[in-house]
Amino acid sequence: MNEFIHVIKGTPSYVWTILCYLLFVGIKSIKTRVLYILKLFIIPLILLAIKYKTLLSDDALVFYLVIIGGSIATFFINTGNTIKVINKEGAIEVAGGYGMLIILLSFFIVKYYFGYLKSTDPDLFLKYSIIESVISGLFSGYFIGRALRYTYKYLKVAKSLWW
Repeated sequence: MNEFIHVIKGTPSYVWTILCYLLFVGIKSIKTRVLYILKLFIIPLILLAIKYKTLLSDDALVFYLVIIGGSIATFFINTGNTIKVINKEGAIEVAGGYGMLIILLSFFIVKYYFGYLKSTDPDLFLKYSIIESVISGLFSGYFIGRALRYTYKYLKVAKSLWW
C-alpha cells in the first residue's frame, strides 16, 4: 500500500491536470452536445504530437498501419450514430453516451502505466514499447476515424441543405 501511495505522490501535477481535463470532457460527452467539426481534429493532432518520436522511429510503419486500421474501423463502427446539422458553419449535435468517458479513461490509464514504467524501469519499457505504440496508434486511429466519420456525415447532410 505504501508503494501505491508513493507512486501517486510521485506523479507530476500536470498528469493530474490532464486527468481532470479528460474527466471533464468525458463527463460532458455523456449528454447530447454540439460539436464543431474542426474541434474534432484537436484530440487526434494532440495524440500524434505526443507520439512525434514514434512517427520518425523504426516502429513508425507499425504505428501508421495501426492508426489507419483504427481509423477505418472507427469510421465504419460509427455508422449508426445519428447527427443533426446545427448550421452551415460546421456545428453538429451528437447524442451523448458513456463511450467517450470510457475511452478517455482507458487512454489515461494506459499512458499513465507506460509513463510509470518508462520512469521506473526503462529497459522493461523498451521491451514493451511496441505494445505502447500499437495502443497509442489505436487511440489515435479511433479519434481520427470518429472525426472523419462526423465530417463525412456533416458534409452529406449540409450538402442537401445548401442545394
